[in-house]
Amino acid sequence: MEAGEIQKAFGAIKGWYRDAGPRPSKPSKEDIEVTQAEYVELYTPREPTEGPIPLHITPYPINDEPPTEDEVMQSVRKLINNKAAGARGITAENLKDWMDIANPSEEGTLPDPAATVLWVKVLKIVRLAFEEGELPRAFSEGIFVLIPKADVGEYRGIALLEIIYKLISLIINGRLIGAVNFDDSMHGNLPQRGTGTAIMEAKCPTERQDR
Repeated sequence: MEAGEIQKAFGAIKGWYRDAGPRPSKPSKEDIEVTQAEYVELYTPREPTEGPIPLHITPYPINDEPPTEDEVMQSVRKLINNKAAGARGITAENLKDWMDIANPSEEGTLPDPAATVLWVKVLKIVRLAFEEGELPRAFSEGIFVLIPKADVGEYRGIALLEIIYKLISLIINGRLIGAVNFDDSMHGNLPQRGTGTAIMEAKCPTERQDR
C-alpha cells in the first residue's frame, strides 16, 4: 500500500484471507466423477432439432486475417495478471515478460535471444489459429478444479485453460467489439459495463428514457 501498488496489495490480502480461513473438505473421488460427468454431458455436441436460425441482418465485416504483431501485443497487455495457469503452467506474466524482453522499449537495449524465441513461437501459434482455423490439441486440455458450494458435497467445476487460448479469444473479442454496434441496453461482456451499470440504468429510468 505504501508503494502505491494497490493490485499487489489486494492480491496479498486475498492470499492471507484464503490461508487464514477455514479449509473446505477435499472432494471425494465420487464427487469428482459426478461433476466431470455433468460437464461432459454439458459440452457434448448434439444434432440440432430444428433448421438453422434465419438471419435478417447484414453480417458485420469482421476481420479474419492473421493479426499483426502490434495487435497481438495490444491484446497481451490486456491479459489479467495473477490468474491460475493452465496445464502447461504458462501465465499472463510469462507472455508479457517474453514480449517486453523480445521488444525492449529502451534505446540501445538488445532483445534477449531466449525470450525472442518464445515470443516468436507465441506469434506463430496465434497466426496459425487464424490461417488454418484450427487450434493446437493442447488447447483442448485443461486443469479441472472443483470449488465447494454452500451445500456440503456440492461443487462448481471450472477449467483452467491455456493462456494463449485466452489470448486468441481476446483478439477475436476485440475485433467484434470494434466492428459491431451493440445496443445501448447491453451491459454484459462489454468494456466498462457490467452488473453495476445495469443496476444504475434500472434505478435511473429518467436518464434511460432521455437516451
